[in-house]
Amino acid sequence: MQADISTEDILYMERALQLAQIGTIAVRPNPFVGAVVVKNHTIVGEGWHQKAGGPHAEIWALQDAGEAARDATLYVTLEPCSHYGKTPPCTQAIITAGIKRVVCACCDPFTKVNGKGIKILEEAGIEVVCGVCEEKARKINRGFFRSIEQKRPQVVAKMATTLDGKTATVTGESQWITGKEARHDVQRLRSLSDAITVGINTVLADDPQLTVRDFSRPKQPWRVIWDKTARLPLTATIVTQLPERTILFCTQEAAPNRLEALRQQGVNVELLSCNAEGEPDIRAGVKLLLEKYEIQTVLLEGGATLIDAFLRAALLDEIYLYIAPLMFGGAMAKGISAGAGIEALQNAPRYTLIDTQMFADDIRLHYEVKEFGCLQV
Repeated sequence: MQADISTEDILYMERALQLAQIGTIAVRPNPFVGAVVVKNHTIVGEGWHQKAGGPHAEIWALQDAGEAARDATLYVTLEPCSHYGKTPPCTQAIITAGIKRVVCACCDPFTKVNGKGIKILEEAGIEVVCGVCEEKARKINRGFFRSIEQKRPQVVAKMATTLDGKTATVTGESQWITGKEARHDVQRLRSLSDAITVGINTVLADDPQLTVRDFSRPKQPWRVIWDKTARLPLTATIVTQLPERTILFCTQEAAPNRLEALRQQGVNVELLSCNAEGEPDIRAGVKLLLEKYEIQTVLLEGGATLIDAFLRAALLDEIYLYIAPLMFGGAMAKGISAGAGIEALQNAPRYTLIDTQMFADDIRLHYEVKEFGCLQV
């Protein structure tokens, strides 16, 4: 399966990775995949996975190539599937098309594939090379890989702050800290997320819609609210608009009549046990999002107490930090996180800076977790 990787292999795999990212949230719960067919050093076919239940990237690329696919090389960003699901196995289509060599970025950890696709291709006499641009391919599908390997969604936190780490003035004014260009980028993050989550205090203070604007997608993201005692008003926007896309996490402390009233409005109410601090079990709730709702990526937008809870639960996998050129000052002005916090330095998660980007006068820092310290993972 492993062989020498040429510069040409990397070049064409980079193109396949570009194609994979054309895919939208419509592919969920499937991964983003791109494919390229190359013959005589020329691309003769391209494709990407466009929606769940539809043809996979390999099928589109083979159709695009037509007869030119015979004796060609197929580059694909994920191991071809080998089982019948909503579509037939891609391995059979590859064999039938006469492909002589397959280069894939990484193996598919899904239990029905997980090396079986590679084995079938090799048994058919097709040369298979795996591991070309693997790190980049895994990053494109962070949520997919984490959902299979760790049985939970990828959690991405979005935070906006002033130069002195404040999220609001001493009077509570917060709209808007960042400019329209940065807020447009947040809409892009929302468009790529299966769910947006906030705490009940944010809902009570702002009555947010938690929807995607500026970008097209087939369905709005799930709105996930953490509300220990079911204080969510029946008049809240997330209840009166698209309640079927709202998930409310509560505990047994919530009044049964409140829970029933919310269910009658169409809200998905889920009961969680409490942790040692008497708060809803964050980790159990996050796992339920994957198990019941097939949510692979969660965008955490606050507030400060919920960010702290996710931090202490070792669930902040990525952070997008937007910093505006403002100073609020004030000891009582709100900061990014609140709550119990981390007591010992050795327990603090450590992050790696992935990139920086300017949006007018605002700067965005993108971090990925390097290690969760001594926190329970």
